[in-house]
Amino acid sequence: MKPFFLFLAATVLLTSLAAPVSGATPRPSGLLTAAETPALIATLRNPDASIGQKAVACQQLAIVGTTEAIPAVSELLDHPQLAVQARNVLENMPDPAAGAALRGALPRLRPPYLGGVVNTLGIRRDSESVDALSELARNPSSGAAAESLLALGRIASPKALGVVRATAEGGPAELKSVAAEGCVLAAEALLARGDRSAAIALYDLASTSEPASPIRLAAHRGAILARGEAGIPRLLEQFRSPDPSLQQLAARVARELPSAATGPALASELAKSGPTVQILILSALSDRADSGLAPAVEPLAASPNAEVRVAALQALGALGGSSSVPVLLRALESKPESVNAPEVEAAASSLGHIANADATILAALPKSSAPVRAQLSSILGYRNAKGATDALLIQAADLDPNVGKAAFDALAAVATIAELPKVIQVAIHRTDSDVRDRAERSVYDICLKQNDASRRSEPLAQTFQETPSLTARASLLQIMAMLGDPAGSKAIALACEDLAPETRDTALRLLVNWPDASPVPTLLKIFKSTPNEVHRTLALRGIVTLSTLWASDGGTPSKAGRRPPAEAVQWLSEANAAVRNQVDEKKIILSGLGDLNCREGLRLLQPYLDDDAVRHEAELATLRAIKGMTAAEDRAAAASVLEKIATLTLDPDTRRQAKEALAAGAAKP
Repeated sequence: MKPFFLFLAATVLLTSLAAPVSGATPRPSGLLTAAETPALIATLRNPDASIGQKAVACQQLAIVGTTEAIPAVSELLDHPQLAVQARNVLENMPDPAAGAALRGALPRLRPPYLGGVVNTLGIRRDSESVDALSELARNPSSGAAAESLLALGRIASPKALGVVRATAEGGPAELKSVAAEGCVLAAEALLARGDRSAAIALYDLASTSEPASPIRLAAHRGAILARGEAGIPRLLEQFRSPDPSLQQLAARVARELPSAATGPALASELAKSGPTVQILILSALSDRADSGLAPAVEPLAASPNAEVRVAALQALGALGGSSSVPVLLRALESKPESVNAPEVEAAASSLGHIANADATILAALPKSSAPVRAQLSSILGYRNAKGATDALLIQAADLDPNVGKAAFDALAAVATIAELPKVIQVAIHRTDSDVRDRAERSVYDICLKQNDASRRSEPLAQTFQETPSLTARASLLQIMAMLGDPAGSKAIALACEDLAPETRDTALRLLVNWPDASPVPTLLKIFKSTPNEVHRTLALRGIVTLSTLWASDGGTPSKAGRRPPAEAVQWLSEANAAVRNQVDEKKIILSGLGDLNCREGLRLLQPYLDDDAVRHEAELATLRAIKGMTAAEDRAAAASVLEKIATLTLDPDTRRQAKEALAAGAAKP
């Protein structure tokens, strides 16, 4: 069928479902009441009502229908299109008359409608239908024998169970599997009623059904769980079975059996089992996390089977204690260079989770090989091991770069603010760049633990004053710049006057990228006084960038769109006054003056409009400044400037922009 015709058919169906018939007004089912039953019945019996309308009526009767609807609904139990909806009405109706109607329909029904009604009687657990269902169940040619056996299992009365048991034990071969399923359904019903012994008997019977069938597996599960602690021997039998499906089932049931005796029983089975079952049991024990079972698991970490070793090492993370730590450490040392080997990964993961292991790991740390020391350092960081800072500081100073990086990463988690000075001293002596990067990041992370954000750089500033190493001082400056707090800004500003040119250069480059405008006074001082041309250009760029950043948001984000703060105007005025007669410097200052959207900015821009070297840049900066003006007094000051640009500019596009601004009244008060 083509898409258009599918759409048309769907539209017709929806229309038929929604159209009112015989006074029954369709409405959401949540608004219906039992009083609607007569109108819904009328829809069912109306020969002009569509199938869709009758289906909707059945759906609504299943929610609010009363006993008076039973005759009309019963007539539809063998309707080719409405039988399912009719059964749903009677299935949901608590009135015994609904069950009577279903039973009364049995003689006249043929498959498949007969089986549907039988299923509904089973769902209703209709005990009065047992005789009729038993007759159908005993007759394989009835067309509903299988459905009847399942229904009898759901009803689970003594008489119903007699038929189900008899069929399971000696009935026709084609019905034995269904009868076993009926036994399982009956056992679940009996358990819900508290009849545990009868349920166990049925589970046991069903467990003898065809091998590896889902029903047999469900029966084994039920037989074990229904027995509780007494089911443990049967659980172990499934592990000993040569059938992989039963072994897998046992592994799942082992997680469900709540008895405290289950874990020890599983642990005792480990030594008797082959590798496949050992792996299943180890996984189950890991999920159960029963205490006291580590001694049974630890020997398997040395199993000749690699998969068993991995499973045992993984299980020790949940089951192990202090005695398990040496086992896990040996696994790490077995392949020290293969950090991605499954056994090494499993051992490292378990060391990260095992309880009360910090002291043992710390004791092993200095005795281990370099690759293992790197792993143990990471593990201590993951564990956030208290009291591990001093041991990690020794590793952070290690010549092996991998050990150093891992130790600094761990220190970021473990070290406290009080321990920060010690970390700084080790960090500043790392000269290898990749380790130094990790060290700087670690110090930065520890600084963030200081609650007073304005003081986070204080320990770094103090160390900066005390250390002569240029590399160390550069690292400290970098960390302070990352923190971006007032203490760091002050320290870096002082470093701009350092005797070492390398330090001055680093400090200046950090200040020009500061997150706020606090370094501008320092940059102004450098711009006005330094003989270094590179530093002079850097300082001017920093002044413009930080001042215009300050000007663009009025000093605070909440003041966006207002006149720029006086500080920004003052800073750019000072810088403008110190600009030399050099094109590059003029262009840099113009880029900043164009962001001063006020008459003071216009005053600073006007001389550049007469400077042939930068006239075009000045015109563009002026237009940008005027475009952003919002205050009336500023717009009034712009009219004459716009007229001058429109008259004198040599650039057609600039002239057009100036005239458009004038015509739009952008410069009028």
